[in-house]
Amino acid sequence: MKRPMRTIIESLGVYLPAKIVSTSEVLAKCVRPPRIPLQWVTGIESRRVAGDTEFAIDLAKQAVARCLANSRHSPGDIDLLICANIARCDAANQTWIYEPSTSIRLREHFGFHRALVFDIANACAGMFTGVYIVDALIQSGCIQRGMVVSGEYITPLTETAQKEIASETDPRLACLTVGDAGAAVILERSADDQAGFEALELYSLGSYSGCCMAGPTDQTHGGITMITDMKRLADTCARHGRLHAEAICRQIGLRADDVDWIIPHQTSRLTLDGLKLGKGHDGW
Repeated sequence: MKRPMRTIIESLGVYLPAKIVSTSEVLAKCVRPPRIPLQWVTGIESRRVAGDTEFAIDLAKQAVARCLANSRHSPGDIDLLICANIARCDAANQTWIYEPSTSIRLREHFGFHRALVFDIANACAGMFTGVYIVDALIQSGCIQRGMVVSGEYITPLTETAQKEIASETDPRLACLTVGDAGAAVILERSADDQAGFEALELYSLGSYSGCCMAGPTDQTHGGITMITDMKRLADTCARHGRLHAEAICRQIGLRADDVDWIIPHQTSRLTLDGLKLGKGHDGW
């Protein structure tokens, strides 16, 4: 069943730090470099890394500024601001800041004085969770437009993993694949209901939450780390992602041949190359 009205992305702002670090450079800085062709397995040739004076909130500010520059709206036109980044490291020496919230500080910095603001935390799905919330409030008529922003500064995971990884099967290996960036979107109702989201749906697989756990390292050198069951995550992505996409398309009357792209998250080039989707209902 198609939605009665549609939400569009009115403006998009993306910020990528200037510093580029190759996968080979990341591996070379490991105390015990894992014997794995990481670039070939993941398809990641390089990633952006924040500068020495850039942190999570700085990446978010850059993204918001670019989003506003691309928009016909000013900060005073925004009814809701949601900040969705995982990282809260906003100063040197890995200082994490939770209060005041990032959204409050962005509100004051840019002058979003009419906006209701809050932070959310939903791991890698945070940005889309924010979009989901804004869309729901637009659909209900509670707001006219909202902004979702994320400033993700997570390369400290890499720095810790470079000290700790012991082998090519180490569960911290995924820490070597991350990068830093900022992104922001302004969402509002489509003027003619012809453009915009055809469908937007999220669901959580709580039983798999243990596949990726992040937090402080237990080593004396300190820092943050992430423990990942990469094989199980890839399998979950292939199985549940495909079923979810199929269900949503069937809900709005689309067949497999109507879809040009399916973009999964948290997988690798090797997984994608080896993924074989059997034909099922409606050609999936």
